[in-house]
Amino acid sequence: MRKSIKFLLLLLLSSNLLLGATIKTAKDSYARGEIITVNVTDLPKTKKCDPNKSSNDCAWVGLFYAFDGSEPQHLLAHRYATTEGDASFTFGGLDEAHEYEARVFFNNSYDEEGFYNFRVTSAEKEINVKTVKNSYQSNEPITVEVTGLPGNTNDWVGLFNAYDGSFAENLITKIETNGVKEGNFTFSALNAAAEYEVRAFVNGTFNEKDYYPFEVTPIVQPISPCNILQNPSFETDTIGWSVYGNNNLINDGYEGGRALSIQNGGLDQMSQKITGDVDTYQFNGYYKTTGQTDGIWLGMVFYDNNKNMLFEKYTFLKDVDSYTKFVMNATATAETKYIETWFWSSAEENSGKVILDNLKLSTAGCYNYAVASSLPPQGLKPNQVPQFVVLGFDDN
Repeated sequence: MRKSIKFLLLLLLSSNLLLGATIKTAKDSYARGEIITVNVTDLPKTKKCDPNKSSNDCAWVGLFYAFDGSEPQHLLAHRYATTEGDASFTFGGLDEAHEYEARVFFNNSYDEEGFYNFRVTSAEKEINVKTVKNSYQSNEPITVEVTGLPGNTNDWVGLFNAYDGSFAENLITKIETNGVKEGNFTFSALNAAAEYEVRAFVNGTFNEKDYYPFEVTPIVQPISPCNILQNPSFETDTIGWSVYGNNNLINDGYEGGRALSIQNGGLDQMSQKITGDVDTYQFNGYYKTTGQTDGIWLGMVFYDNNKNMLFEKYTFLKDVDSYTKFVMNATATAETKYIETWFWSSAEENSGKVILDNLKLSTAGCYNYAVASSLPPQGLKPNQVPQFVVLGFDDN
């Protein structure tokens, strides 16, 4: 009925540190034919470095196209290390304008220990643009640096999703440089956590001259002791949640403000590590529907310390035309370390929507009314508690 897909997106920028050595080119961008300098730290000590012998412990640095693997057939140029510790390697210029990587290897192998991305630009591509930081939070303004613009009043820089082409329909936001040839420009924060690129253009065209990748990450929100969920009322968009299908934020909250409208799909959130004790949890909140849906489900999934599912509990809701509270209780086992809440709606044959707001996941101690539990109080095990049998009669 429901598939929960989790993506972990990681943008690799600049140097990569693996087994101690770090590698970096002296510049991020070189002209065609320009000498390339590569600096490496923490090279291992070599005792028998003879590149002409198959058995040796040479450390070495090689240049590759950025998207080629570390195999001999892809090697463009290389230099062997002659000392341990820190060293610089000089390479003759590369003639092709392209994205490249400098990579460091140990023991005369092709097992990559670290890399650094750089580019070679063509003569006509002298414009450079980059963000001041490689990573921003979703409430943080984004500052970019640009140099080498021709100085037209309608030269501009714009933000795009990383994998979208440079077309008007994909543009998120832009700033015209008003004849400035170089300088810093600040964009408003981007709410959606994702991978992006800043790109430079000249003379009002969409002919991309340079680009630079960066990422936006979610804000780490404070969590109430009585509500494990982050952003439970969608006041900061869908930060903290994964959303699926056809959905959008609307100004029709249960207590004013925003709410999430779902036509076909759902949302879920994996909580942080929660407890080492057995406890009863409640998932509640408010929902209503507009039109007729084809089904509404909600549930809780309980996971162990390795995020393997232990068990799941879910229920079905009916269409209602005004905000109605839903309540679901479930008792975690001793192995439970994470809880995921989810909500799913279908509208395959009908165009109805379900609207959510004021969601809450909390322990029994935070309920405003008593919740029955199948477990003894004070964390006692059933075999530690005396058993009682109570007999009742009519009118007792």
